[in-house]
Amino acid sequence: MSTQTTLSTATLPDSARCWVYQAATEIPEALVPAIEEALRAYTSHWESHGSILPAGAEILHNRFVLIAVDPRGDSVCGRSVDASVRLMRDLSERFGVDFFDRMQLAYLKDGEVRAAHKDEFAALYAAGEIGDDTLVFDNMVQTLGDWRKNWLKPLKESWMYRMIAD
Repeated sequence: MSTQTTLSTATLPDSARCWVYQAATEIPEALVPAIEEALRAYTSHWESHGSILPAGAEILHNRFVLIAVDPRGDSVCGRSVDASVRLMRDLSERFGVDFFDRMQLAYLKDGEVRAAHKDEFAALYAAGEIGDDTLVFDNMVQTLGDWRKNWLKPLKESWMYRMIAD
């Protein structure tokens, strides 16, 4: 049985499934090694349908956790996906970092990741704090290829734009 010992998703193909978890606040630097170790332990033994699959995870901008798995032409079983969600819930509880506040929308401003509640987004737009070309993080991506090409995109090209255009 082979295992993956790296966290990197760089070697996984564009077809790999992925999930992006956004922390409600920046992940403290002191917690990063412990979270990385938990992610490494999980992804090095990602099992689906009785097989170990290539998987990886990364902490990005100290704000996001990217988890990816290459199903190698098969589907990833629901049980293994559920286990990855349980892992993230456990990390949330253990380290006090909320990875499940789906109402926070993240964007780049002056090279810094910022987040606002979805209800505040239209007000930020109206005030000029964010604009059509503000880069936003689309955590709804489902494959690594989509993440590589479309995770960070201008607001006007994202699903979030509908919330402010109305």
